[in-house]
Amino acid sequence: LTNNGTLNWQQGNIIYNSSTPLVNNNQFNISGTDQISSGSSTFNLTNTGTITKTSLGTTLFNSGGSFINSGTLNFNNGKIQIGGFAITNSGNLNFAGGDFQFRNGSLTYTNGSVLSGTGNFINDGGNLILTIDLVIPSTILYSHEPGSTGNPIVSGAGNLTLNRDFTFLGTLTGAGTLTVNANTTWISGSLGRVFTNQANRTLTINGGTQPLFLGAGGALTNNGILNWQSGSILVNSDTPLVNNNLLNISGNDQIRSNSATFNLTNTGTITKSSGGPTTLVSGGSFVNSGTITLNNGILESQNMVISNPGNMNFGGGSFELRGGSLSHNSGSVISGTGNFFNAGGNLSLNNDLVFPSTLVYTHSSGQTGNPTISGTGNLTINNDFTILGTITGTGTLTINANTTWISGSMGRIFTNQADRTFTINGG
Repeated sequence: LTNNGTLNWQQGNIIYNSSTPLVNNNQFNISGTDQISSGSSTFNLTNTGTITKTSLGTTLFNSGGSFINSGTLNFNNGKIQIGGFAITNSGNLNFAGGDFQFRNGSLTYTNGSVLSGTGNFINDGGNLILTIDLVIPSTILYSHEPGSTGNPIVSGAGNLTLNRDFTFLGTLTGAGTLTVNANTTWISGSLGRVFTNQANRTLTINGGTQPLFLGAGGALTNNGILNWQSGSILVNSDTPLVNNNLLNISGNDQIRSNSATFNLTNTGTITKSSGGPTTLVSGGSFVNSGTITLNNGILESQNMVISNPGNMNFGGGSFELRGGSLSHNSGSVISGTGNFFNAGGNLSLNNDLVFPSTLVYTHSSGQTGNPTISGTGNLTINNDFTILGTITGTGTLTINANTTWISGSMGRIFTNQADRTFTINGG
């Protein structure tokens, strides 16, 4: 069937038993709610003209074949649902109050493509392949829905820009960037594109009990507000997670290396408000030149190499250095009320550090070894302290309380002060 005039499809399902494409070269009007689907052969469709959907309800094109559109698709009412097609689009997608949904299959957005108007563009388990940049205006809502054969995908070298709030599930991959000029919620899947949460925007991570993936090639930078509510994040990208503004932790999950090393850079403020542990697991780096605020629960660093020229403010919460190291550098301030646990890590003092009496510093045996204190900076502790592990470096150790030495090596100058008790009990 080739249409060079006007084709009015008013009603009736069409079953295709021919592999020859249906070709529209002029005007194809859809005023019903029926379907064209493959029968004994694969249904293929070619449009060089104009296909216009005017009826309420859903019109379904269902096939495992190809749909080549170099003309115009007008979505004026209802919904056109295309299932299983490999769509190649170099034409116009015009939304005038209607919806377009591609289920499974793929849509390749190529040179010449234009998307405009008002309506809904739904990726329902398909693969949106961008060979050129795609900007979806604020009048069109682009959304992801879980498909019957898998979750939605965005891929390709083109950049994707969205101008409405976006809930992300599925897989975002490809060399192009993701820009959302609105708020974003990440509930599942893999982020494998460069994405920056902009100033005055909110990114909410709410994955529940399932893991989320920072995919290979992905990069996440927060310049606005990042609310990490739930969902552990597994990192497959060496590009650091960067927080330049507010990162709020209200859950008890973890970020950990998976197929790549997790690195973290903070120039803004990270605030931990939830009870229970939040864990950063990696052999990578954590550079903090901003502020870490610990208001509740415990923030655990496992095997990370932390460089801290910034602030650690304890507001009733705790920090645990489990393996790895923390370098206390010039400009760093550690203050407040809470607990600082060294469980097998190396507290490297490049500057003097005074733990106030409201902040209890404790040594405990870690899974990777006993705790270490090293460096040239002087260490002052204002609570009772039990020595185990290795205390070394050219700086002094001052304890304005009682001390018990149960194991390890003392390699610093230490004076047990008047009216204090020093107990050696190595067993």
